[in-house]
Amino acid sequence: YCREMRDAFGFETEIAGFRAYATNIYKFGSGGFGEKFQEYPVVISYVHDGRQFTVSLYSGSVDVSAIAKTNGGGGHKGAAGFVCKDLPFRRIQ
Repeated sequence: YCREMRDAFGFETEIAGFRAYATNIYKFGSGGFGEKFQEYPVVISYVHDGRQFTVSLYSGSVDVSAIAKTNGGGGHKGAAGFVCKDLPFRRIQ
């Protein structure tokens, strides 16, 4: 299920200067990214509720709490998040 959702709704992006993989599904957790978690320095799950985006960041090597803090959020080194009106990343083609 996770692989199918990741592949159907995921894309390569960049956040805070780091190559990343994002998927438009929330409550995914780092394990839901499978091999993408090892392939990318940062993985991102997000969802929109009609008013704002809720974004979760995961990494095994980057302090994602620093990225979250610059976007008004928090967390810890390996997992952090924030809420925003506009996403601070876009799909890279």
